[in-house]
Amino acid sequence: MDKHDRQVVHSRKATGGHDFWQTPETVLALVRQLHPRGYNKIDLDPCGGDGDSVQAIASIKPPQDGLAATWNGSGLVFVNPPYSNIRAWARKAVESRGNHQDQIILLCPARTDTRWWHESAWTASAICFWKSQVKFYDPIEKKTGPAPFPSALLYWGYQMAEFKRVFSGHGYTVVFP
Repeated sequence: MDKHDRQVVHSRKATGGHDFWQTPETVLALVRQLHPRGYNKIDLDPCGGDGDSVQAIASIKPPQDGLAATWNGSGLVFVNPPYSNIRAWARKAVESRGNHQDQIILLCPARTDTRWWHESAWTASAICFWKSQVKFYDPIEKKTGPAPFPSALLYWGYQMAEFKRVFSGHGYTVVFP
């Protein structure tokens, strides 16, 4: 992988790791259930990369920049950003949430003690606090390992009740009015 690939998947740099962790199918299967037309697909992955597990209809891959791209009008958007730059990705999700036909799901560390969390989480329509450690795939070591911190899925969209139904078996899920 070259330096551009580092932005495409989960980062554990803060814990001495790297930026190459991919989303587990357990999480993706739940996200796909939220497709409004029942396609069981994710429309946009702005953090895409070759061989990544999301397999979205549209994927923004390096050298393109998912932060610079427009997410509005993309339908179901799933974001598992490099956690080394989580604040910028969370901000982009907040900025892109305005379209009432789009849904954005951000997989992120549940870092309730950080500024970026407070700038973004409380703007979400719903949050699922994952009840166990998410087990990410490391394509470099070719193994799966748990995140060393709790995870959450922040949801911006119009299917709050459906989000709660789909995710409530996997964590404490809060819907905001």
